[in-house]
Amino acid sequence: MYSEIYKKFFNSKHLAISFTGTILGIITTVILFLHAMINDQEIVIAKFSIFLLIFFGTSILCMLGNDIEILAKTNN
Repeated sequence: MYSEIYKKFFNSKHLAISFTGTILGIITTVILFLHAMINDQEIVIAKFSIFLLIFFGTSILCMLGNDIEILAKTNN
């Protein structure tokens, strides 16, 4: 039962695009933060990258919450 739900839900293209974009955003943000800290760039860049990490982290939490909600609705 769970495998059918998993295949049905995770084959949708919009979720794959959203998840890929979020992961790429996190990777880019970490690279930006490390570049700013290593090269003694403006602290504004480092603060902005921390903001982006929080934003993308929240996006992943929302996706996981949506997955749990869908699984809960299909069990009832």
